Amino acid sequence: MNLEFSTNTIEFYTIILLLVFLQFVNWILEAFKFRVLYQPYESITIKSSIYSVYIGNFTSFFTPDRMGSFIGRILYLKNSSKLMITAVTALGNLAQLIITILFMIIGSILYLLIDHDLVVLSKELMLTIIPVYLLIFNLLIVIYFKPNLTFKYMHKWNLLKSYISRLESLDKLSVKTKVLVLVLAIFRYIIFYLQFYLLIKYLNINISGIELLVFVGLLYGIITFVPSPFMGNIGTREALSIYLASSILGLYAPIISFIIWLINVALSTLIGGCIYSFVTRKEVK
Repeated sequence: MNLEFSTNTIEFYTIILLLVFLQFVNWILEAFKFRVLYQPYESITIKSSIYSVYIGNFTSFFTPDRMGSFIGRILYLKNSSKLMITAVTALGNLAQLIITILFMIIGSILYLLIDHDLVVLSKELMLTIIPVYLLIFNLLIVIYFKPNLTFKYMHKWNLLKSYISRLESLDKLSVKTKVLVLVLAIFRYIIFYLQFYLLIKYLNINISGIELLVFVGLLYGIITFVPSPFMGNIGTREALSIYLASSILGLYAPIISFIIWLINVALSTLIGGCIYSFVTRKEVK
């Protein structure tokens, strides 16, 4: 497969600008998610929410599996409740995980229904995976909408009692609020898909939108449960994309994944570091 493509054309720079723009849309949507969930406990501006999310991207880059986003949000919203910021961030991440699993299920079903030569996984394996992901999906939905059921059992652990009593207020969030957050999570997922789609079209790879939905669904659905020892999860998604991709995508798959990682993770980490270094210090002064 010929991997040569020009990086010195108007079309290339247009694609990069679109990907960077979508990166901003992606994290602004995440900021709206965080604000919607946190607003019932403390009023914050969308500007503060955006800054806290980007600083969270900066701190999460240096933690395993990018789990430290709440650290940056706490650093920026320093006068707010650390426990509630952590809990709300976790709830927002749970919403994103639910949508990721939902699209994994959709991709898996489409994998069985449509004719394609895109992903190298056996149908027998997919028939095993789908019930497992359906079980996980339903379990997470219950936890998301009824966290008090989880807290009920955690109350038995003396070490956690004091924390759980403060977290029980999460159960007071309305169903409407939680559904809105899930909708925002869907839009974030669509951004990821659009970024893949733009690069696929730019590289003239013969893949339909449905086939790409299958590939992206399986890629993100599986990578979610694969731990990464590297900062920013670099390499894990690329390695998995090589494994999943058939000859249609070939070596383009890790290249596309790496470009999207650079824009969504590396660039947002750099922006978050700049906000933390300059904006936060200026506000402190």
